[in-house]
Amino acid sequence: MFGAGHVAAIIMASLFLWSGLEKLRTLERSKDAFSAIDKWMPPQYAVVLISCAELVAAGCLVAAPDQVWTLALVSLLAVTFAAAGVWALATKRNIECACFGSQYFGRSKLGKPQLVWFGIWMVGIAIISIHSPVVANQISVAAGGLLMIFGMLMIRLVKTCLAARTSRGDRLSAERMYTWLH
Repeated sequence: MFGAGHVAAIIMASLFLWSGLEKLRTLERSKDAFSAIDKWMPPQYAVVLISCAELVAAGCLVAAPDQVWTLALVSLLAVTFAAAGVWALATKRNIECACFGSQYFGRSKLGKPQLVWFGIWMVGIAIISIHSPVVANQISVAAGGLLMIFGMLMIRLVKTCLAARTSRGDRLSAERMYTWLH
């Protein structure tokens, strides 16, 4: 039922869904990154515009991954992100990236990561184009959506487990300090 084109579309849709929702969730932090780049519109509008475009791209990749307009939207977003990276490198600006929300995937700076992601987006588009994952029915759309949500939940689970491990270490350290003090 799912081929390479479907897998690529679901992975890309998951990344866009994650990114769009996280930018909106961390709106204040995301606005900081956009205010350093965008001078044509207020940063809160830029964050909402890009986030909405990412959410639309996620939906299109699940519902109609083989359509030209879907691939054009994904390409436009990839080019936009790469252009921001090139601009940051060219102007030697040190701008904290708002990619995937501002508190995930490290706090990288705009520049080389966007160029790497551009290549990844283009490979994904090529896989979808070559393997043409035509969505045959609503069951395929539902299965793709469920896989996308499952993938996002797994990412959250990993983050939560890492945070729990860090918290446990902090708690043990505090207990040792309390024992030592008393």
